[in-house]
Amino acid sequence: ADEIVQCVADLKAETGDDNIVVPSADSFMSSEARFAAIDSDEDGGIDLAELEDAMLSNATDAFTAMDADEGGAVSNDEFTAHKATRKATKKAIRLCVEDINDAE
Repeated sequence: ADEIVQCVADLKAETGDDNIVVPSADSFMSSEARFAAIDSDEDGGIDLAELEDAMLSNATDAFTAMDADEGGAVSNDEFTAHKATRKATKKAIRLCVEDINDAE
């Protein structure tokens, strides 16, 4: 994960593409780690309330990222800009993963 994060940061610097957002290493958690993060009561299972909490948290984070002017609503321009950012970031991550895999 750290290699991918560094690669994306380097790619952003090299290209000057402000649409690329450097992800945190947490973005690349294993399935087991994601499950554990949702299983807030640590009982080995995910109930509906835990899943709803996780989904609400993800939705809130996505909304906050889109609402660039912090106006409490997402305009079409903000939505479109966020979509471009996600596309550029995913492309950068994909390129970095390919480069890292090719180097191994």
